Parts: sequence; C-alpha cells; structure tokens
Amino acid sequence: YQPVVSLADDRTAGFEALVRWNHSHDGLLGPAEFIPLAETLGVIHEIGAYVLDESCGECARWRRGSSKDFFLAVNLSARQLVRPDLAPGIARILDETGWPADRLELEITETAITEDFIAAAERLGRLRDLGVRIAIDDFGTGYSTFTSLLRLPITKIKIDRSFITELGVSTVAGNIVQAIISLAHSMQLRVIAEGVETPEQFRLLRQLGCDEIQGWLFSKAVPPDDFAELLRRGVSLSPKGAVQSAE
Repeated sequence: YQPVVSLADDRTAGFEALVRWNHSHDGLLGPAEFIPLAETLGVIHEIGAYVLDESCGECARWRRGSSKDFFLAVNLSARQLVRPDLAPGIARILDETGWPADRLELEITETAITEDFIAAAERLGRLRDLGVRIAIDDFGTGYSTFTSLLRLPITKIKIDRSFITELGVSTVAGNIVQAIISLAHSMQLRVIAEGVETPEQFRLLRQLGCDEIQGWLFSKAVPPDDFAELLRRGVSLSPKGAVQSAE
C-alpha cells in the first residue's frame, strides 16, 4: 500500500493497493513483470478479484480500528473492464468486506478506454452507479482527449510519472502539467500526480494547484504488516517538503 497525500492539508488522504508476486526464485516481482503474462494466460480476472477482495477486506478491518478516514485506490486492467460481470462482482466484494463504495477508487488506464470507448463508458457508468469513484491512470500517455473525458463518469485524472520526472528540468513538461491541471479543474475533476520523488517536484505541483501527490518522497509502498503503523502514524510534509510523522 502506498499513501496518497492531499495538498489541501499535506496529510494522507488514501492509499493505492499495489500487487506483487512473491516468486519462489526471483523474490518480489512488480506488476510490469507478470501482469502482461497474466492477461495473455487469461488469469488477470482472478488476480484482479483477489487484489480487490484482499485490499477491501484489509482496509475495512483497519478502518474499524482507526479514527482516520481514507480512500482505497485499486487498478483495473483493460481485460477486466470488458467483463459484463465486473460491476456485480465488485458489488459483491464491497458487500462481503464492508468497505464503503464511496471510499473505493478504481483506476483505469487511457488504453483500456480507447480500445472500445462506448463499451468502456457503459461499464464505467455501471461502476459509478455502485457509488465508487473512477480515475484515469497514466494520463498523458494515451490518446484520450478532454472532450472524450466529458463523456465518462470520472472524478479524477492521474498524471503519468514521465511528466512528473521532468518537472523542474523541462519547461515543456511543466507547461503540459499546468495545462492538464487547469483543464481538469475546469471540468470539476481532481488531479493526482504520481512518481513524486523530490522536494522540487512537490513545490512545483503545489504551485500549479495539483490536488494530490504520491511517490517515494512520502513513502514507498509498504506490505500489509506495516500498513497499520503507517495508517496510525500518517504522512505529512513540512513547508520545505521534508517527510515528517503526522503525530
């Protein structure tokens, strides 16, 4: 789980659930190393359901033992999005785990939407009917436009880390990030930046009006055993961008 920090108060607003494969020989593998294979083999649906069920269940237990409110973000692959039983399956998981629908944020990549826009819009609509929130992940790397986003029931866009890496280095990257944030806000959409690793990136994103940020500057992803402590301690930032305990 990796924390998401709100720039409104510089504190933890939510967490993204990130899947890892504990390989018997190679150790922990990131999603880029096995998700494409899982999609090819047709087992991505089982993996996706497992991640959603586990993360909703764990977060529901932690939430009951904490006074802090937070949202949970979970990724959906393009293969999952085309399943007609996606919304009923998520509704079942929410019901069984007790995780509130309005505190679940499903992240969909631009690619997953552009492959079949009409079908994607219809299925995203069903998810929104459940009360969950929809975010566009890796924004800026695909072919979607803000015009197309107007036709989707989304609440947030997540700027791809490739633009964030160039902040403070490339004027063009800074202009692109500024344009994305301005246009998104004009559509009443929230904006999150991923891959934030330096105080300078943090400073520029605050200056540009970004709503939320996520990255190693605040915390790496932590395993479930460490999540409860991270939730208790929280993450906050000093005005200079140094990570501090929220205690």
